[in-house]
Amino acid sequence: MTHKLLKLKRFSDICFVALFVLMSLFYYSDLIFSGPHSIHMWRQTDCLSITENFMSGGAFHEPELHILLADDKESGKSIGEFPLLYYFVGNIWSVTGKSYLIFRLILFLILFAGSFAFYKSILLLFKNRFWAVTLPLLLFTSPAFVFYGVSFLMDVPAFAMILIAHYFLVKYQLDNKPLLFFLSIMFFTLGGLLKVSVLITFVFLCFIFFLELFPVKTMGSKKFFRKPIMELSGLFFVILIVLSWYYYASTFSAAHGFKFTFNSIFPIYKVRDWDYFYNGFFGKMTYLFFSRTVLFLVTALGIFNLFLYKKLPLFAYFANFVVLLGCIMFFLLWTPLFDNHDYYYIPYLSFFVVAPIVSLWYTKTYHPTLWQSIYMKIAVSLFVVFNFLYCYDITMTRVKPERGIGFVKHKDLIKFLKWGYRNTEANCYIYERMKPYLLEIGIKPEDRLLMMSDKSFSISLYLSGHKGWTAFTNYKTEDQIEELINKGAKYMIVYRSSIEKKPFLQPFLKKRIGSFEKADIYEL
Repeated sequence: MTHKLLKLKRFSDICFVALFVLMSLFYYSDLIFSGPHSIHMWRQTDCLSITENFMSGGAFHEPELHILLADDKESGKSIGEFPLLYYFVGNIWSVTGKSYLIFRLILFLILFAGSFAFYKSILLLFKNRFWAVTLPLLLFTSPAFVFYGVSFLMDVPAFAMILIAHYFLVKYQLDNKPLLFFLSIMFFTLGGLLKVSVLITFVFLCFIFFLELFPVKTMGSKKFFRKPIMELSGLFFVILIVLSWYYYASTFSAAHGFKFTFNSIFPIYKVRDWDYFYNGFFGKMTYLFFSRTVLFLVTALGIFNLFLYKKLPLFAYFANFVVLLGCIMFFLLWTPLFDNHDYYYIPYLSFFVVAPIVSLWYTKTYHPTLWQSIYMKIAVSLFVVFNFLYCYDITMTRVKPERGIGFVKHKDLIKFLKWGYRNTEANCYIYERMKPYLLEIGIKPEDRLLMMSDKSFSISLYLSGHKGWTAFTNYKTEDQIEELINKGAKYMIVYRSSIEKKPFLQPFLKKRIGSFEKADIYEL
């Protein structure tokens, strides 16, 4: 009997891994070998810039970008999230040479580990292979989760750490072994260090802990936390380490005079144009987060769960309620960023994990016929397939528009994604294409450049392989350019079409030393 059970577990493991890998082959066949892509090249190249500086021997506690806006325009030192993965990949690159494939594969392994941990958690909770396989696969149909899972940002790796933390927490509840609890704490800490916004479910756990200090049993006849001193120590450890890191990051960036990430709130009252916000939020970004079918279904489940107060254990009810409240608070505190930053939606995946699990518990307990229904399983399987096709079409349109399958009928969204692809190729990768040409005309890798047609921090500098300055600061006077020359700017690259819009550049256009595509190159 035991042998048969082991075979069944292995079979479901094999099924999940096989389906996950198959979906990945469709999603990543082109993306896995490429550099930064699509919209948000700005943020992707910031991450890659930090990584490349670590490759060159930068210190772990002093991350640096290619743009020299720190220390009176002498360095690029600034800190956002905990640079563990950047440092790790940078040191691998120092041996192998720069490789996008290596970086993306490492991120993919973390993505898979988180998804597999989610699968194992469902299996432990419900002892049901079908739901254990389908729920993580449905999560893997979120276009934002899929794309940013391997796209150099830390949002998805951070969320994957939280999924792993949940798995060890479930195991701890079942086996009551302290080591499992501390493993959970370790992964909560890593997730919070990589991206503090993914700690919504951790906040819920803290709420449960303090609720249980009173004579409240949140797990029916027992409490969730049964070793309060040890467990409080673990919860406090996460808070202490995460707050300490972000305090250090804030003071470090302030000391060097340069901050490249939002480490503070950006609340709803700072929305300047509600029509623009509405079009970006409802017309584009939410489509890139999940299909409308998933958004409506999970939202409906979450609201439905709110009416099950008397039928759910307090732990399950408050999980749904507190995580939903946390997502609402997250939205209110960073509202202006949700109109054009789809990777900011990753913390919302916490609700897309919790709400279905709570609903499944209710269904299994009160509607066992529906729980076991073959028709329900067929419908859910088709639902996953539908959303896989949706995600595949979105992902392909971002990376290689000609490979889109036309499954998504939202014309404005597809037009927006195709624009992102064309903009990447024309206005970003021009700098990578010109790297050999820059060497031909005598510009050395150590020479500092002024990129006057790039308003980001790092796109042009990182892709061209040079440190220097961009038009991010919106320079408007000759004196500002003279200051950069005094700081070491030796050459300026500017699109011909923008020269007329920048008359203050005229004194610096006397010595053109080359042209590449739509850009002219001047010696300063």
